[in-house]
Amino acid sequence: MQTEIQVEQQKYQSITGAMSVHIGDKEFTLEQASVILKDTDRSKRQEAWEKITARRLQDKDQLDQLFDLLRRLRHKVALNAGFENFRDYMFQALGRFDYTPQDCYAFHDAIEKEIVPICVNKPQKEKRH
Repeated sequence: MQTEIQVEQQKYQSITGAMSVHIGDKEFTLEQASVILKDTDRSKRQEAWEKITARRLQDKDQLDQLFDLLRRLRHKVALNAGFENFRDYMFQALGRFDYTPQDCYAFHDAIEKEIVPICVNKPQKEKRH
């Protein structure tokens, strides 16, 4: 079953790896274009986001099918190994002994409560002309 998972992962990666977008006068892979999402210019970020999203939507059905298949295969691997879900299986497979899934949830909650409000309410720097 692991071989089947690897084959399907390679299919997924070949589809996503072949995706590209034109921004300005340049062509970018989606990974390259994602760097533009960190640009301080909102219009550049918006253009990049819209083009990346539109490109992903072109292969949506094929990627959805692969994702669903991978989810089913991974769940089956977890069940066969005596776990309730793939997350718990992978925590053990990767030797995650220093933190638990519950620790991850607590960390996510702390970020949402403490960090997100700071980022959302951060005053914008004035542009000098």
